[in-house]
Amino acid sequence: GEEIARLKEEEEALAEEVAALLARLEAKRAEQDECARKVAVCGAAIGEVRQRHAKQLQRLQTKQETLAAARDAHAQAAAGLQAAAAAHEEELRATEEQQEARRGWVGSAESAIADADAEAARHGARADAIARVASAEEALRSHRAQERSQLHDLEEEAASIRAAQRTHADSVVQMEAEAE
Repeated sequence: GEEIARLKEEEEALAEEVAALLARLEAKRAEQDECARKVAVCGAAIGEVRQRHAKQLQRLQTKQETLAAARDAHAQAAAGLQAAAAAHEEELRATEEQQEARRGWVGSAESAIADADAEAARHGARADAIARVASAEEALRSHRAQERSQLHDLEEEAASIRAAQRTHADSVVQMEAEAE
């Protein structure tokens, strides 16, 4: 008897617990249905907003693509300018080496002129020495004029490259501003 009574009580308790769980399950299912309904309403609202603003979204996407293309173009142009600047720097270095060699030649020429003057003074053949000195001086003047001309050309090229860099930087800034 006692065992049966205890088991019946346990069975009734379990039945009550199952009934409570079923009631909670039913409430959760109703809550789930309500959430699904709200998700559907939100999805529809999002669809309406997207449809209403499709043109603006498309324009924004186009601007983003244009900006990305401008950034790529800028990167390529910057790389090209860096390569051109490096080449220009190398050319300047080579020109400086040539100028240093010419300075050595000029020093040698000036030394030769001085030696020629001393020789002419020692031998009394002043006329020949003067002619050689005049010729060396003319060659020196011609050489210096050539150096100045080459240096001027390099300075103009450097100024042109700097102007191109500024123009490119201005156009990139303008493209980025337009893209925004």
